[in-house]
Amino acid sequence: MARNTDLRNNTVSASRKLKLPVLLLLLVSLVLASAMTSRADELWTENYYRALDTTEQLSEAERDSIDRECIDLMKNYGVDFACLSLAPEHHDETSFRELAEEYYTEWEFGYGESKDGFFFLFDAASGEGEIFPFGNAGEKIPESYLQTIVQNSLKFYDTYGIHGVMYGGVRYTSVYLQDHAGDKASGTVVTEAAVTETAVTEAAVTETAETETAETQTSVTETAGTEPAGTEPAGTEPAGTEIAGTRPDKSDPAVALASGDTNRRVGEGSDLPAWYLADPALFVPFHDVNASRVVDDADIFTDEEEARMEERVGEIRKELDRDIVIYTNKSACGLDHSIMAADFYDFNGYGCGDDFEGVCLYVCMDPEDRGWWVACTGPDTKGLYTEDIANDIDDALFDYMVDGEYGAGVLDWIENFRMLYVKGDPFAPSWYPERGAKAPERFHDSAAPRVVDDSGILTEEQLQDLRDYAKKISDKYGLDVVVNIAPRSGNLTREEYAKLFYEYNGYGLGDDYDGILLTVFKRQGYQSDNCLYASGKGLEKLTEVNRERLRGFVQDGMDGGNYHFTLKRFLQQTDHMERTGRVPRSLIYWIFMTVLSAVSGVIVGGISLFKASLRMAVPKMQENADAYLVPGSLIVKNLGEVFLGSSTTSKYIPPVSRSSGGGSSSSSGRSSYRSSYSGSSGRSHSGSGRRF
Repeated sequence: MARNTDLRNNTVSASRKLKLPVLLLLLVSLVLASAMTSRADELWTENYYRALDTTEQLSEAERDSIDRECIDLMKNYGVDFACLSLAPEHHDETSFRELAEEYYTEWEFGYGESKDGFFFLFDAASGEGEIFPFGNAGEKIPESYLQTIVQNSLKFYDTYGIHGVMYGGVRYTSVYLQDHAGDKASGTVVTEAAVTETAVTEAAVTETAETETAETQTSVTETAGTEPAGTEPAGTEPAGTEIAGTRPDKSDPAVALASGDTNRRVGEGSDLPAWYLADPALFVPFHDVNASRVVDDADIFTDEEEARMEERVGEIRKELDRDIVIYTNKSACGLDHSIMAADFYDFNGYGCGDDFEGVCLYVCMDPEDRGWWVACTGPDTKGLYTEDIANDIDDALFDYMVDGEYGAGVLDWIENFRMLYVKGDPFAPSWYPERGAKAPERFHDSAAPRVVDDSGILTEEQLQDLRDYAKKISDKYGLDVVVNIAPRSGNLTREEYAKLFYEYNGYGLGDDYDGILLTVFKRQGYQSDNCLYASGKGLEKLTEVNRERLRGFVQDGMDGGNYHFTLKRFLQQTDHMERTGRVPRSLIYWIFMTVLSAVSGVIVGGISLFKASLRMAVPKMQENADAYLVPGSLIVKNLGEVFLGSSTTSKYIPPVSRSSGGGSSSSSGRSSYRSSYSGSSGRSHSGSGRRF
């Protein structure tokens, strides 16, 4: 559609009727107007509609409405915006990116010399859509939020059609720029790093949509004259008709946005919690920094515990820019725990930054459905909360929950999650590096203990005995010999963990930090694993054969529960290796262990036999004791009927492990874990849960 106006003919016609002074004034005005028009043409062109519809579903009024929105956005924020609705035959196998570049360039869209703008394409048939930035537009809105704009705009299709999708795209973009551009007339660039909160809060949408509502209604009124007599204008209800309930007129998305219907709650009296959305499909993402992060509807915390939780998660949010939310209730209202946790987090405005980073711990106290779920949101939180980490954190929480120590358990859970954010391991030792920290300068610490038990499997006497022996070997060979028992390696490989432990604690002698470190990963209920790290002179005699013999010996001994004996023998074997250059096959050890096991078996068997003999009595004669045999044959009668005149029934009752978690947890005690799922808002989460 050409929009240029031919001013030249009008000017010539008017000049014939005016005197010279007036003519000169008019000519000056014409020159100024032409200059202004040229300047505008240099910044953008209005030769084409910004609302492009190959499906031919948009009315003229709807197209004008979207076009005005796009032009206003461009004038206010210095960035163009255009929409394209695709019919299947118009793109075939051409990618969205190729189509965007073709339309954007050919139709001369863009603001300023760098042609800044956004192009929004969507395919109603497939339900897919994308927004592409051009020029410097990508610096104004981060990529992650562009995807949010697309997702939320496409939700309007079922209710408002193509008009709703286009309106949503330009409106969400406009509101974001308004909230983040500072002086909106300047088109100030906002980098992704500077974005700390989302643009589209419910209040912001309501405020910015009011003007559009009035403009849309005006447009409808102006075009009403083209409708047949007696026909109501598009987007209005017949006179005297009341809209059902509180639902606004759905013929125009502007009315829905302006009325706040997007995030309307079900309120009290519903089967769902009062905070739940009446229509999750119309959810608009927002941040509520003032909302309470601890909502104890099940009343399982004391006032002091709840206040402490609220204070602590506030400190963590300020420190790490990560949200931690706690929610309890007496029923899941028929929803899965995972959905309840995700919806509570999403629908109440929790989360930090454009990715809504954070975590929600939901606890359901329904006696028939008791359990918890941890819902993680945002790429950083989801990446940290792996299945192994989830089980570690859930293991710690489980013991508190089954003992009824809810407040203490959740406070401990909060600290574990903070440590996960800080170090990548919820139970990291004090020396463990923070995520992203640079390695410290290498140093020597002769006072550092050469045997460290972070798993707590040794007594103090055993620990001191091993430390004395390790020091003796170190002094003898000028080689640091170190043992570390750790419960887990966190997000590091076992080799990485061992190397960092060695370096961060000042181990190693001399300039080459000569030494050998045995790291054993062992915790209650799990099999052990181990690795050997050597530096400098420690590598000379640690051949592959010697390494495997040492590791195999340690593996077997630790799994057998002989912790102190095994580690003492490791030190002896290391001494032998440094003296002779090899590690023996430990035949004597296996003979000793075999004899020890045999002696133990004899002792235990003897005691059992003695106890059994005390309960034994001389059998009495029983008449018809052979009644189960048919005389003169080998046929046996029904044993249940005649066996000593009685029958016996047995039932196997499997043992219940306290740490199993019950419910949905497996017999091994591991949590139910989902690496990716969506709540009712459509936002992606991951998480884990258990019953208790």
